[in-house]
Amino acid sequence: MEERRKSRTVITNLDQEFIDHVRSAFAAHSGRTGRMTSAQMGELLGVKDKTLAKRLYGLFGGSDRQGIDESSFQSSVVSLVLGDDEIKMKFIFDIHDRDGDGTISRDDLSKMIEASLHHNNIRMAKHQRLAMTKLLFDAADRKHDDSVDFGEFRQLLARHALIRNDLIKSVAAWFWKDRPAAPRDRVQLASVFRFLFLVLPYVVYQNILLLAYLALNVWLFWRAMNHYAAIGANTYIQIARGAGACLNLNGALVLIPMMRTFLTWIRKSFLAVFVPVDRAVDIHKLIGQAIFLFTIIHSAAHLLNYDAMSSTIPFRQNLFGTRAGLTGVILLSTFGLMWIFAQDFFRKKGWFEVFYVTHSLYILFFAALLVHAPNFWKWAIIPLAAYGFELYLKRYRKHEVSFVDEATALPSGVSRLKIHRPEGFGFQPGDYIFLKIPRVSRFEWHPFTISSNPEEQSLLSVHIRSLGNWTRAVYSLVESLSQKKQRLPVEIRGPYGTPSTRIFHSKCAVLIGAGIGVTPFASILRSILYRREHGEELKLQKVYFYWLNRGRASFEWFTDMLAEIEAAGISRFIELNIYLTDTNIDATSGLMKIGMDLLGKSENHDLTTGLKTITNFGHPDWPGIFSEISRRQKLHGVDVYYCGPYPLAQIVKHAARRCGFRFRKENF
Repeated sequence: MEERRKSRTVITNLDQEFIDHVRSAFAAHSGRTGRMTSAQMGELLGVKDKTLAKRLYGLFGGSDRQGIDESSFQSSVVSLVLGDDEIKMKFIFDIHDRDGDGTISRDDLSKMIEASLHHNNIRMAKHQRLAMTKLLFDAADRKHDDSVDFGEFRQLLARHALIRNDLIKSVAAWFWKDRPAAPRDRVQLASVFRFLFLVLPYVVYQNILLLAYLALNVWLFWRAMNHYAAIGANTYIQIARGAGACLNLNGALVLIPMMRTFLTWIRKSFLAVFVPVDRAVDIHKLIGQAIFLFTIIHSAAHLLNYDAMSSTIPFRQNLFGTRAGLTGVILLSTFGLMWIFAQDFFRKKGWFEVFYVTHSLYILFFAALLVHAPNFWKWAIIPLAAYGFELYLKRYRKHEVSFVDEATALPSGVSRLKIHRPEGFGFQPGDYIFLKIPRVSRFEWHPFTISSNPEEQSLLSVHIRSLGNWTRAVYSLVESLSQKKQRLPVEIRGPYGTPSTRIFHSKCAVLIGAGIGVTPFASILRSILYRREHGEELKLQKVYFYWLNRGRASFEWFTDMLAEIEAAGISRFIELNIYLTDTNIDATSGLMKIGMDLLGKSENHDLTTGLKTITNFGHPDWPGIFSEISRRQKLHGVDVYYCGPYPLAQIVKHAARRCGFRFRKENF
């Protein structure tokens, strides 16, 4: 009784917020007339199909002449969303009852399925659509009277409880997309225990390193200011020298996280426990931001000092007539270009080539810095020497030329390259290489994960998604090659390690790939399959694999590999989970999903991927998924390996750590 009262209190507190949300949504989509048309309702609910939009419009009492006023819309939505499950199911039933006669006919269902497929951008052959509709109608029509009443509709949903639950939840989400998540009253004691003993030491250790880095910068800044204050320098000079001391430190450190060969060696050694190699790219970005900040402070302080001394020393003479002034201008201009085009807006919006070219200015930057700051060499001699050795290794490997044995331009806009594997080229599952294709660009190198497994001796495969100018040029080239059957020369650097290479040290692994981020796990899963088939003993006891894609076409990349896993009969060891995220279970797609599952079962394969594994619609419930894995695995350590977009990474990381799982993310 107390829990019911508490739950009702939460809902009551949200009522007014929801009503305000409905009002603002109506105002935003009704325009000046104060009345909403069917097209405007479709826009509000994100319904693309006009037929569906008109049916919903009619259920809310809308007419073509008058439209729906705010009061009618608000009362209808609030009573529906805050009503019980029965009201929500009746609403979903009424959507499918197109003529409003209290039953769903075959024609009603057929037209609704067709509209739902169109709304969710799912293409299906006519014979499949008709077969699916027939199976679905026959499954629902328990009385065999060629119609489905509300009771039969409820029975159908009861036999598909998971979809029923999603349908009921979707009604509220449809009208309130930004609804706050319900608070969690309890956290399992086992999850807290795992976090304290498995994850917390790792988090604390990383924070200690960050605090030590920040403290060292503060101490250097303070010491330099005190030193110049003691010899009588003004405040501007003190600040400039303080920032300069920090630039010495950060300029020396910024190269270290980019020594990929060096970090790969560390990753394979016992030092990987102590060195945060998995966060090398993030550390490089952090140091880059620090350099930008201290550069601005250093430059501004000197400019203010020049301005204060302009009566005695000409500004132009200080700026361009001295070694420090001229190299300072070069440094500021060079690093400014590097910093601007290194931001995510440019790197991930088709401007990667500009980022690559401007970042190549680092040679000019360090040359000018050695001239500008006489003491910088004392800080940078070891990192520069180590980086020089790294460059030597890169140049040595640069001459290792190979060629593409097979190139395929996939319809999803991905180029699949099967490269002849150079003799003696060894790598671990999940490793990546830098690839140069001289036919596309004579100087550009781009990182790509190896999608083949190490046990395939004759080839390396990579999948290149068309996102920027370079990758689109590769796709166009591959299209032309597939017609002429020419060999394509390529150059390879690497391999380099990633967090995923530690998977064979895990007992239980959760692999999460979003879109093309599935590539490292293709190599890993193939390697696991090969090792099991050849009787190799593995530390791994359980693998949960999750692949998320926005569109159906993207599944073509690795369905052949997943089919091999299914055929191997190791579903208890490797559990496959596939999600189509552009399609959600809602009032318009729930029956379509049931129909697709019924047809897939009759044809012995999923209609989306062609696999036996059924594709899920929508986004995974990560807290629920990880809680279930936590329950299954008891107190065994669970490692989550993720490769995909940053925003989703934060959601997954939070949910994983909440259950005491270790989280590892791919970074390039």
